[in-house]
Amino acid sequence: MTTAKSFASLCLSSTLVIGAFLLPSLAFADSCQHEMKEQVAKLSLPKEKIKSAFTVNLYHSSPGILTGVDGYVEFNDCKGNLVLKFNRICQLDETYTTGSCKVVGIKNY
Repeated sequence: MTTAKSFASLCLSSTLVIGAFLLPSLAFADSCQHEMKEQVAKLSLPKEKIKSAFTVNLYHSSPGILTGVDGYVEFNDCKGNLVLKFNRICQLDETYTTGSCKVVGIKNY
């Protein structure tokens, strides 16, 4: 016989299990925007140099499984980007520039 208490306990357990699977994806609701802004600020780039900045969520081949986030900064004065690669919990893994864009202390490809 199922009592209200055992039903509530079952519901809570199910919610916690489902939440554990969804939590990594919820971390990306903001696409690591805050972390990207912090990292770009550390580089002390002049604001007039930056044309735009945006992030792109990276997914595993299975739908909904987020594997990381790439951040891009486009510049007004060069052809290429500053690329910031974040892991699934928004920790910075790698930073580099592409094309003719150069940032002091950052490798270029």
